[in-house]
Amino acid sequence: MPDQTKQHRFLRIRHVLEKVGLSRAQIYKLMGLSEFPKQINLGGRSVAWLEQDIDLWMAERHHASRQPKADALRKKWEEGLRKISLATPASQAVRLT
Repeated sequence: MPDQTKQHRFLRIRHVLEKVGLSRAQIYKLMGLSEFPKQINLGGRSVAWLEQDIDLWMAERHHASRQPKADALRKKWEEGLRKISLATPASQAVRLT
């Protein structure tokens, strides 16, 4: 049976730092860039992160690190299509669907 409590567990900053291996400054910088889960205000000056959000972020980072070649090829292909569509007059454009 999966651990249901893990989904709703709050992590304070020290636990987030340990879990993801980043510095406090890096975490807040990534949050400012909307590249890291936002903290949740617990009241007063207390904040925490949902463990589920941190786990999902880590899984996404892991997946992204395994896909750089596929992403680079897709980007290059999309740029090539964009160049073709810019170079081709609208009357001669071929619709790709």
